[in-house]
Amino acid sequence: MKSKTLCRSVLLPLTMALLIPEAAQAAGGKDDSQSLQQQSQQTLQQKKQQATEKKNQMKAQQQNKAAGAGKSRNMSQFKDFDRDGNGKISREEMTEMRTERIQERSEQGYQMKNMGNMPAFDSMDKNKDGSIDADEFGQHQTEMRQ
Repeated sequence: MKSKTLCRSVLLPLTMALLIPEAAQAAGGKDDSQSLQQQSQQTLQQKKQQATEKKNQMKAQQQNKAAGAGKSRNMSQFKDFDRDGNGKISREEMTEMRTERIQERSEQGYQMKNMGNMPAFDSMDKNKDGSIDADEFGQHQTEMRQ
């Protein structure tokens, strides 16, 4: 179905304009042929742009999954912790985010009975480089879901 639409909207006019310029001229002159070519090129560019945008959206969704973007309200996202946006969570960023989250939950009336089970920064920093990257965060989130 999509290939028929693509054929009708892009390929057919492009073929008409490029392969049969005499027919376009006979039907209405040189200007119509050029206009048809321009329209075909614009349509083709729009289709390419739409495909690129869709590809980028899918890539972003995959990155969110890999970064531990949990659907549960209790599962945090990597971007929530990565305050400076450098692609890594420092010990300071982790402490700030946890402190804010504990405060918010406390103000909302949640009991803090599992605070003692909160994983240490070092246990999440699998490669021991002093920061947590998106892969390490995603791995931790996966472990927490099990």
